[in-house]
Amino acid sequence: MHTISTNEEHSALSLEDSQRRDEAPIGFVFWSTASLWRRTIERVLKKLDLTHIQFLSLAVIDYLHIFKHPPTQVKISEAAGFDINMTSQVLRTLEKKGFLHRKKDPSDKRITLSFITPLGEEKLRRALEMAENTDQKFFGTLGNTKRNFYDSLNLLLQKNSEHSDNSANEKIFDSQNTVEPSDKESFLDKKE
Repeated sequence: MHTISTNEEHSALSLEDSQRRDEAPIGFVFWSTASLWRRTIERVLKKLDLTHIQFLSLAVIDYLHIFKHPPTQVKISEAAGFDINMTSQVLRTLEKKGFLHRKKDPSDKRITLSFITPLGEEKLRRALEMAENTDQKFFGTLGNTKRNFYDSLNLLLQKNSEHSDNSANEKIFDSQNTVEPSDKESFLDKKE
């Protein structure tokens, strides 16, 4: 009588899991992959005392500054695709951590503008580098198909954005401002 060793059992389970994934709905596979990627990024960013949402908020603020868009809470929320109330909470947290400061818009006192502090710029610079390295490692498994994957994701965004009410970020992130995945310089390097 042959007993299954741990390695054989693991191999059989892996094959079975793989076959199930091949049959799983594409939305579930996409969600599972995106969740794994996010957990991976979160682990890396935790070393810098940043959550993924905080990192994205800093990157969006920096991007808005580069392309001369006012870094208001509404613009940040729209550009990142975040809920306006969550954006407010994230900005307050980043301000408490000393990563950004906010001040009233001189032309309209109802509007608050966000600016990244030198400490925030250093955190963002390091986070961008760490995130890029993590992305290279994570998506590097795609090999020569990486560009096709990137193009497919952009096609999904483009075609499905036409039917959503979140078209505000399309106005900010238009084709003239697109940063390709092969661009090595960070948003911070593009500042004048």
